[in-house]
Amino acid sequence: MKDLVWNVFKKTGSITSYLLYKEIERYGEREKNERDYQTSAHPRSDTALH
Repeated sequence: MKDLVWNVFKKTGSITSYLLYKEIERYGEREKNERDYQTSAHPRSDTALH
C-alpha cells in the first residue's frame, strides 16, 4: 500500500498522496513502537500500595 501511494505521488505530484504516504509511514512506526514496548522486559513491582 505504502509503495503504491508513493508511486502515485511520484507520477502525479499530488500533495494528498504525499500526505497519505506520510500518514501510512507514521502509523507503521507507531505500531512498531507499540510492539517493541510490549515485547521488551519491563520491571514490575509486586508490592501493593495502600
